[in-house]
Amino acid sequence: MIQRRPFFITFLAPAVVTAVILAAALFEVLQYSVREFVPGSLNVGGFTLDNFTRINRPIYWWVLLDTFYISLLTAVFSLLLSYPVAFALVRAKRDWVRSLLVSLSITPLFTGEIVRTFSWMLMLGSDGFINSMLRKLSLIDMPLQIMYTRLGVVVALVQFSMPVMIILLATAISHVDRDCEKAAANLGASPGAVFWRITLPLTLPGILSGIVVVFAWTMSAFPPRS
Repeated sequence: MIQRRPFFITFLAPAVVTAVILAAALFEVLQYSVREFVPGSLNVGGFTLDNFTRINRPIYWWVLLDTFYISLLTAVFSLLLSYPVAFALVRAKRDWVRSLLVSLSITPLFTGEIVRTFSWMLMLGSDGFINSMLRKLSLIDMPLQIMYTRLGVVVALVQFSMPVMIILLATAISHVDRDCEKAAANLGASPGAVFWRITLPLTLPGILSGIVVVFAWTMSAFPPRS
């Protein structure tokens, strides 16, 4: 007689082991918050609560608010730019169009952070591509300050986050029942009304997932200005 393994061992045990390892790693890092910092040394001192007192300085709160604001902007603009791409990716009738959109969407994931950073420096710098083109078109006399600004950070983070947002939105859009859209159209709804009242509400889980993932991802993706 074959003895089956219990459900807990088969499915939950690996998850429990992973959670325990993760909790141990987090605790190892958390202990440094209650240890005394020793300047110029990798070692830490004894137990102290002064770290929690110093973190209440206004500069830290402003940095946190700035980080929150930029992460929120990144999530919103990533959503606005990614939704049309994800919609076209799912609803395209030609296979080569879908393949092209998939390739263009995931290509940024294959570039390293250093390469991506230097690429944006070449684009947004005072002598970069954007300022050079604007000067050639006689639209500006002096180069625009785009790098080291909130605008430059948001632009780079949006490009960094769009592949993940596109994948999440495409998954949600692909699960929309086309019969619901056809039924609304047969009842006299315009294409715009079908999208706003049928398609968009049905993709809200993907939209919320994308916003949460991108927001959490970008919260630690850059050192905000103080």
